[in-house]
Amino acid sequence: SLLLSHEDSAHHLTEAEAFMRLASGYATRAESLSLFGSYPLREAQQLVNGLFGVPYNAHRLESDYAERPLRLHESTHVIDGLYYFQGLVRKTRRVVNPRNQHYLDLHPAEEIMLSLLDGQHTLADVEHIVGQIRAKGSPMPLRDGLDLVIQLDSIGVLT
Repeated sequence: SLLLSHEDSAHHLTEAEAFMRLASGYATRAESLSLFGSYPLREAQQLVNGLFGVPYNAHRLESDYAERPLRLHESTHVIDGLYYFQGLVRKTRRVVNPRNQHYLDLHPAEEIMLSLLDGQHTLADVEHIVGQIRAKGSPMPLRDGLDLVIQLDSIGVLT
């Protein structure tokens, strides 16, 4: 990852957090998980914690975001992007941080979750919407609410 290769980076490859970000694709501009084969967050945490001999604790990251009101930074742009699924490149929506040009291509249906990032909703609200979308049987992949929130935070679009 470009971010992890810089000596002045905040993350170093000797740290578990850096490996987790690399394994889950959060440290790169290649944010389309389906195209680049990154692990979902929970699998990446299990892998990295195993490498570093740390017991897996799914609640640590959840607690970091659980009560935090989620709001997109007002300078955030949502534009057209690309999404790779089942051998095809499809159009989707892309969340862009204009301050650093980092972006995240959304999975289909995830744009609905962006409307909850208004400062009035929490991670529980986002997870609830994810559950409702999955209950309708959508064949397209959908990130967990926590995965989406962490990725948006990683590109710097959450306040």
